[in-house]
Amino acid sequence: MTVHRTAYQRAFRRINEYNEAMQDPVKRRELYRNSSGPDGLADWEHRDKEAGEDFADVFDKFVNVMGEDRQAYAIKKMTRCHRTLQQSFTRFMVAWFEELATMGESAGTTDLRNEATMRLAKSFVENVPVEDRALPTV
Repeated sequence: MTVHRTAYQRAFRRINEYNEAMQDPVKRRELYRNSSGPDGLADWEHRDKEAGEDFADVFDKFVNVMGEDRQAYAIKKMTRCHRTLQQSFTRFMVAWFEELATMGESAGTTDLRNEATMRLAKSFVENVPVEDRALPTV
């Protein structure tokens, strides 16, 4: 658990540092002003990429534990978050389903372990109109 806790702490610290920088107009300007690195990504793009990868790593570790209690606690906590954050959570999940639906079986990413997930994502995208999936930012 210590390894997981330090991974969580590192990821959350990096994400919080980035979010704080985005709140400060001077720091935000610095992030956007910095030129591209050798890989063609600007500093702010590196931070976005790192924050996204950190989140995915932490989320992988979170869901890779047997038992429903952790999930139930997380979902309950998320229902008590700010309404705008709830909208953002949902927007993220819709984007996840849309990405899965576009991958499909042709990408060779489907097998018996995720077949039902891919089917659900495809059904969601086929049956929920685009305009209903476009959640407003309020």
